Amino acid sequence: MSSVGFNLRSIFICILHLLFLSPPASPFHFHSFKSRRAWIETLISSPVVVIANQVSASDTSTIVLPLEPASGGTLCVRLTLSQKHGDFVLFKAIVDTGSPYVVLPHTSQAPSSLLKPSSFSPTEEVYGAVKGRVRWCQAPYSFRDPRLRTESARGGIVGRLDKALTDEATGTGDEPYALLGLIKNSNANADKRFPPRRPSFFDQERMDDNTIRSFALDAPMRELRLSTKPLIHPNSPRVPLADLRVYGDFVDHYAFHIDSLTLNGISVSAKNLQENSGAVERPFVCVLDSGLTGILLIRYFWDALEDRMGLNKSKSISSASISFTEHRHSNGKNASSTRELQSNEDDRLFFARPIDLDWFDDDNRSPFVIIVGQTFLRRLCLTIDMDNRFVSFS
Repeated sequence: MSSVGFNLRSIFICILHLLFLSPPASPFHFHSFKSRRAWIETLISSPVVVIANQVSASDTSTIVLPLEPASGGTLCVRLTLSQKHGDFVLFKAIVDTGSPYVVLPHTSQAPSSLLKPSSFSPTEEVYGAVKGRVRWCQAPYSFRDPRLRTESARGGIVGRLDKALTDEATGTGDEPYALLGLIKNSNANADKRFPPRRPSFFDQERMDDNTIRSFALDAPMRELRLSTKPLIHPNSPRVPLADLRVYGDFVDHYAFHIDSLTLNGISVSAKNLQENSGAVERPFVCVLDSGLTGILLIRYFWDALEDRMGLNKSKSISSASISFTEHRHSNGKNASSTRELQSNEDDRLFFARPIDLDWFDDDNRSPFVIIVGQTFLRRLCLTIDMDNRFVSFS
């Protein structure tokens, strides 16, 4: 089917899709009716994809998953656990650039037939500042586009969070969200204080048997685009990704160096913070976390700013921005320019606070980390080129 032409059968199937797969009242629903299951299997096997979210018919390297609003200003996709001739469970999974795994809430109604034991032992994990336990299972999961599937026919490795981690990472309601982690790589040399390596979502996922190399989280268009090719044009502005694993980070967080941070109109850079405090000059690094709402500062950074900027419980932070340098190659020349990401001062979801992170081997030498979430990202298209290690904002 072309991107603009379709027949009456296509229209009819799309109408059925809108009628019967409209967003559920809760993040996941359990179904066991054979007629409905058969209908969905027929829909999934149909060549028709949701028309409003199609890429060009000639672009076979990219697929598009529609995004829906989720808790705290985040965005989510539909994820289905199913067997070919068995029950299935529909989830809403928050798209999270700050974690690597597919994880399910502890209240998941998935039957044992869909969650098989795996070779990975339960682990203690940290989401935000909360520690909890995760049980690792093998589960057959899928998305709206049948070209996106796990490398193994038996499904992928998914985590099942305990209540504490569910409340922190996916919501405190009776039926919280799942989580779709988009960090691809881990640290093979991570300190033993971290759990053994488990496969990430991108480790396991394939698109027509090809590895996914880049993605775009397009909040204004409500699309998650996954591609087997770079999605950042060679002449487009981009920022190199920093590798925090050299400091001991256990996964390859999507991070980049910034020039300065501004809170409540007061700016600070790595150099003038060092000059005023006498501390060792460290790089300022921004980490992109689409599963977060506001802004978090690693604890020792927050402490270093207290004297200079008066950060304390009696003075709330109402606005924040980061300044960084973008690079562009055009007409055979390299150029750079300054760019800002900023929060909306009228955004009721914005917050700023410190966080204790156990990412680095030596806190006295590691970067000052600023983690930004949806109050910075939801007006942008965030594109990550995982292979070439670039990020772009458009």
